[in-house]
Formats: sequence, C-alpha cells, structure tokens
Amino acid sequence: MKVTFVLFALLVGLAFAEEQDPYAKFDHLLKDGKITEEYLTELANEMIKDSKESVKSLSGSYKDEESLIRNYDIPSVSGPTNFKTIRGSKYFDNLNDKFKKIFEYVNKRFDVDYDDFESKARNIRVPLDFCPTSKPTPCTDFDYKYRQVNGWCNNWKWPEGGAAGTVYGRLLAPNYQKYCNEPTTLGKSGYPLPNPRDIALELFRHHETDSTVTELFLFFGQFFDHDLVMTPGATDYNGESPNCTCGSTDKNCINIAVPPYDPYFYGTKCLRMVRNAAAVSKAAECKFSCREQLTETTHAFDLSSLYGWFKESTDEVRAFKYGMMKWDEFYGTIIPAFKNRANLKDGCYHNPKNTLCMVTGDPRTEDNAFLFLIQTLFWYEHNRIAKELSKYNPYCSDETLFQESRRILIGLFQKIVYNDWAPIALGDKVLRKFDLVPEPRGRYFYGYDDSKFPTVFNELVLGMRFGHTMIKDELFSADEYCNPAKKYGTKDILFVHNWIINSIDGFGRALVCDNTYYKFDQMTTDLTDHLFEGVFGPGGSSLSAINVARCRDHGLRSYQDMRRYFKLSTTDDFYNLFGIRYETQQKLKKLYYAPDDIDFWVGVSVERSFKNYDPEGGILGETLAHFIGEQFRQLKFSDRFFWESGDKRSNPFTPEQLDNIRSVNIGSLICQHINIKQIQKNPFKVPGPDNPIISCAKVRNIDVDLFKIRSCDKGYNYQKEYNYQKEYEPEPEYERKEY
Repeated sequence: MKVTFVLFALLVGLAFAEEQDPYAKFDHLLKDGKITEEYLTELANEMIKDSKESVKSLSGSYKDEESLIRNYDIPSVSGPTNFKTIRGSKYFDNLNDKFKKIFEYVNKRFDVDYDDFESKARNIRVPLDFCPTSKPTPCTDFDYKYRQVNGWCNNWKWPEGGAAGTVYGRLLAPNYQKYCNEPTTLGKSGYPLPNPRDIALELFRHHETDSTVTELFLFFGQFFDHDLVMTPGATDYNGESPNCTCGSTDKNCINIAVPPYDPYFYGTKCLRMVRNAAAVSKAAECKFSCREQLTETTHAFDLSSLYGWFKESTDEVRAFKYGMMKWDEFYGTIIPAFKNRANLKDGCYHNPKNTLCMVTGDPRTEDNAFLFLIQTLFWYEHNRIAKELSKYNPYCSDETLFQESRRILIGLFQKIVYNDWAPIALGDKVLRKFDLVPEPRGRYFYGYDDSKFPTVFNELVLGMRFGHTMIKDELFSADEYCNPAKKYGTKDILFVHNWIINSIDGFGRALVCDNTYYKFDQMTTDLTDHLFEGVFGPGGSSLSAINVARCRDHGLRSYQDMRRYFKLSTTDDFYNLFGIRYETQQKLKKLYYAPDDIDFWVGVSVERSFKNYDPEGGILGETLAHFIGEQFRQLKFSDRFFWESGDKRSNPFTPEQLDNIRSVNIGSLICQHINIKQIQKNPFKVPGPDNPIISCAKVRNIDVDLFKIRSCDKGYNYQKEYNYQKEYEPEPEYERKEY
C-alpha cells in the first residue's frame, strides 16, 4: 500500500495545484479515515498524467532535440541518448520535489513513518518514456562478430547492460542527507562535515616528491577513466546550466563557501558548483530510486573515448576508406581531423582560445596536453593497423577493415590496462584476490559470467581522481636524451592543444622521461587554488574542494564504510588510521569529528602506497586498490568480448594473435609514432636496474600479418565456421574465489 503512495510521489512533474487541499476529491477512497490502496493509486494516476505533460511542455519549447541538447550544455558528441537523459533528469527533479511535499501532506494527516514509506516507494516503476533505456531493443544478432559502439547486446541476459547513457551502479548504497536526494552535509557521527575548501587548505597543499612511475602511468589512467566516466551536469527548467551565483537558492547549485581567511580567494564569497544531473532509473530496472547519476559513455573498456559511443559520433571520426579514421595535416604534422572554430556554431567543448577542434569520440580530448597526446597515439595505431590489414586483405570492405582494426586495438588497450597498468597500481596481492592475474601464454580466459551486470560503479567517478594528487606543478617537453626542452606550469597544459601539435614528439618523450609526484595528501597550487583561472574568465576554483563536494553530491558513503565492505581494519581513533601519515592523521582530526566521517575521496587520496606496508602491494593505498580491483573484476567478468576470452561465440583471437598482443605494451605506440630511439622496458615505470633502457628496435609491435581476415577470402563460409550450436565446445569450469 505504502509502495503505491511513493509512485505518486515519484511520478509527478509539475507543481501542486494551488488549492489548500488539492487531493480532497480522493477522500472518498479512504477507509475509516485511513489510507487505502485505491486512494494511493488514484493519487499516483493523477500525478503520472501531470508529470508527463510537464516534461512534454519543457521539450516542446525547443524547435528540435538538437537545440534542447545544446541548451542543456551537454556536448553534442554525447548524442541521441541525451534527450531522454535530460527529460529523465528533469522528471526526477520534479518528482523528488513532489515526494517531499506529498510525504509532508500525507504524514500530517496519517502519521506515516518516513523510512518505511520511502523504502516501499523505491520499487515503483517510472514511465518508460523517461528512462534512459526505455523500450529495450531485443538482441537477435548475438552472432555479430564485433561489440557495438553504444554498448548494447554485450550481455546475453541484459541487452542494455553497460550501454551508453545508463546509470552507474554502486558498490555501496547511497548516503544522501534527506529524501534520498539531497547532498550529504552530516557525517555518521551526526556532526556537520567540514567545508570542502577548508579540507583543501588544510590537507591538499603543494609538496614536491618523487615517485617510481612515469607521467605515462598517470595520464594513461586518466585516458581509460574517460573511457568509462562522463557525467552530465544538471540544468535548470529552461534547459540551461544554472547560474549559480553566491547565495543562489537553486537546488542544483552546491556552491562551496569560501572562508574569510582563505588567502587565495580573498574577497570571494563562494566557488560556484553545479550538481551532476539526476538519473531517473536504478540500473536497468526503470524504477524510482534514490538519486543516481549516469555516464554518457559505455560501461566497458572499449575505447569509446576514441571511437565514440553512438553511431553518429563513430561515423564522424571515420574516413570510410580502407577502414581508417579521419586525419588532417597541420603545419606538416598528421593529426586527427579537426574543425575550424569559425565554422562551428557551438565552438570547442572547452577552451574558447583554441582555434581548432579535434574530431574525436570524446569531447574531453582537449583537457590537457598529455591526454590529447595519448588519444593521438591510439588514433595513429588504428590507422597503421587498418592500412596494413587493407594490404593483406584486398577483398575486405571498409566496414570489415574498420571493425577488425578496432577489435585489435581494443584488445591491445585492454591488455595494457589489465596486464601492465593494474599490476603497478594494485600489486600482486590484490590481483590474486580479485581474479585479475593475467592468463599465461597459450591460455584463454573462460570466466565470462552473463549473470554479472556490466556496470561502472558510481564510486569510480571519484576514486580515479587520486591521480590529481600526483600531477606535478612543473611539466616539460623533452629532447631525444630526455632532457627538458621547455618547461610549463600545470595550468599551461590545460584545455589547450593548438601549440601542442608542433610539440607532439617532445611531449611524447616527456611521458616516459619524467616521473610523477608520490601519491599522498598534496596537490599543486595550480589545481587546488587556481583551477580554470584565465581559461573561462578571470575567476578560478579548487579541484580538491570540488572533489570533496562531488562525493557529497553523489551521496557516496564514507572512507571507512568502503574499508568495512572489504573487511579491512577500521578505527574510532584518528591515530590508528592504517596507511596514513601521522601528520595527516593530525590534520584529519582537526577537520573531522570522527574517522567515520572522512569523505571517500579524501580517505583514498591521503592513504600512502600499500607497497610501503606489503611487498606485494601496489602504488595505490590499500582501500583504493581493493575498490579498483573490484571494479576491474566486474568489468572483466561481465564483458563478453574481453580480450583474453576463449568463448567461441564472441569472436575470440587465435592463440597466436593473443600471444602477440601479450608481447606488446604501450611502448610500441610511443616508439612507432614518436621520434624516439630508446625507451625503458616498462614505460609506466621510471628506468632503473630492474627496468633497463632498450632500443626501440627491440620493442614488439602488433604483427598485423597474424590478423589476416579469412572472412574476406573468396569462398569463405562464415556460417560453417561460426555455427555455434553445432560446433561450440563447452568451456572448462572456471573456479571463482571468494575473498
């Protein structure tokens, strides 16, 4: 009965009628003055009708979906998904407004228990028109050899699982302050959480340190994070980003108060900040849930940041010739295709100072010089593979050449993530615990589990931001001998790429020549005190403060809650926090009332490397290593097209092809596409006795000859080779471990 009541709360979109008791006409359905199922059902039906009409009137005020999307300030590259995302977000906002008012109305009359009422309410289904994955498309083409760019039909049980434009999963239930929607303001102790800017001033100050990993390790992490995470911001009812002036009462403004003693923002009252857009459904169930957020990208390591995550964006980057991607020449340098700002209505996604806009699958390519460079390296490698494949396979169509090149490059990308990056970040102990140890040569992975829902966890949005603490305040381009050729401040490389194009070789060498800061509680002043300064206007912001506020915006549970989930030690004493320096423990005690109040991002960012406490640990702290290990396992076991998979229904690589990919690391892309003669054996780590410098001539590359496409040969019988029902060999039983 109480369940139905929430439906009404969840399914409203407009304001209440301005009557004193707008629902009195339903009182005849009460029984002895008490709530009945019929009473709530009628209220729900009334609100459903109003909510649909309200959102239709919103979208009807624009000429077309494209103008609506543009006015919502979401990159056009995000595509068709956004129209439903926008409608669903506004629908959710309206419903939660009504949820509060309706609860107060009913509670006043009938003394309803809020917790019981809310828990029942969350099972009510939202109208399909307002779900990002409404009317799921049945997948009848599971025999299709390639993963779809929008992520559909990867999973056999849930075709929409992992699709672009769907809601993040959660490892831990959300912890919103009130109505399962409002940003967290109180800790578990019941005391107010500290101001995010106070945390930035106290904890995240600049300290120069040296780590054992290269800039390539850091920025490749950002590159694959962008492959999984792109969260749209909230908008106002006119489809525009809220004008979050200091003192704004807009519910989507979560401005950060600037303390009067702040030496960097003296005279500024607040740092403006907008909530991330609400998502209307929980996972793929299309139910009224606590406030969720969604990612515009797919929930898989599939290079969607390179190829895009819907057909239109993929078509935009393709040359439709020999399976290659578009390119242009800029002062003698071959680069991904670009558009001239003068010919664009909306301009570039980021810095208005850029005169060129790269045509890539991800509008964030311009975020920084090194991210742009890594994106370009994968673009170069796709075209190299496609060009070679076209020579070996003259009968292949452009479509086949493109999809095969994409398949090979995604395989290499996943290998670099799981076999090269993860061991350094997580360490051997965590790899074993989460079944992430790479398969040996000659072996396939048979752990695909279609009962696992492909999802990126909401906590990853903040978890991967540990890298912000490792960025140096001074970066450089390098000469052939790894000497700094030209130095730049952190803010000099943000949101700019025009001048970088002429320095691709220098920045490419710097990726493997320079190390990062050590991961702990520090952040360069350019990021924590001067973020965006001079880019979008005279004002700046604070990245560390934004990260803290975003944790609370998403309702993420505390740092120690995450440790409890993995059965790691917790404490009531700040000085017993594991893996955190004494000086940092003192600062945390000064900021927070209790250890259980520590924000998730703060805790995982100030942890020292687990390697300091366990020889089998990685460079991440214990908590973050466990969380990312769990995320990687989820994405590995739920991906039908995982690169090591031996499932014959998913177009696996041959053993020879698989072993060739295993022999290649990211050094191959640098040696082939950057003017460099030598490189360390593992480019993610600084050179040393265990990581010697070798000639680029000794670096293994993808041997395209091994990937000859038999389906293009004359007389090839696709059905004979891929008759899965008759020829499929049962997989060996995979032993899953419990931790």
